[in-house]
Amino acid sequence: DWKVPVLLASAQEGNGVKEVWETICEFRAKMAENGGLREKRRRQGKYWTEKFLRDMVARRLEEDEGIKERKERIDRALEDGTITPRMAAERLMEEVF
Repeated sequence: DWKVPVLLASAQEGNGVKEVWETICEFRAKMAENGGLREKRRRQGKYWTEKFLRDMVARRLEEDEGIKERKERIDRALEDGTITPRMAAERLMEEVF
């Protein structure tokens, strides 16, 4: 278990920097030893994959003219109150994918 230490340091004055670096190295070694680093990398990989996917889908929705037209039609139905936001999202997903 890692207890986060409180360290004082000043790069400008040159105080405590070595101790901070040593603590960082200790933490990294501990994380590597107990599998925490691997787990963190796994979670980060999953997060970034999902983020890139969301960004690519959003970009496609913004850039594809055919999709834009269908989205505008769906937006009008949403504004008219003939469909709910959830229905609008489902229809757009159906039309895109």
